[in-house]
Amino acid sequence: MNEFTTVVVEQSTLKLDNKGLIQLKQIRKWTALLSILGFVFLAVIVLISIVALVNIKGVAENQRQLLTVVPLILIGVIYFFPILYLWKFSKYAKEAIANNDTLKLSSALQYLKSHYKFMAILILVIAIGYLVAGGIFMSGRFGNSAVDISIH
Repeated sequence: MNEFTTVVVEQSTLKLDNKGLIQLKQIRKWTALLSILGFVFLAVIVLISIVALVNIKGVAENQRQLLTVVPLILIGVIYFFPILYLWKFSKYAKEAIANNDTLKLSSALQYLKSHYKFMAILILVIAIGYLVAGGIFMSGRFGNSAVDISIH
């Protein structure tokens, strides 16, 4: 036989005093500025990538420019999402403050959490990449690229 369980979740209330509300307004303004600057940065990356791709002339230049363009595009794709999350936090926080809307504030905080979660994972991946690259370099498996620093 199937038994059904009903779970009742109690709604908790969190109230901000004026000081907390002022802090939230200031945070929202700074995150809006950072997200706008991030989108501008992404637009510059896209423009540079397009110009580099359009100016490819020969086969040799094709390979060299692709080595420049591909990482730029990869950086643009990677950074789009945390910037978008920051923008959405700012947007929903503004609406929450203006309308005294708890649900909008919850949505805003969800986007802020997503932003920080993405950035933390990205930093961990980059740090691990540096450690692996450093380990390969230090072990001498990177060819004969070791630098001789002995004093003669």
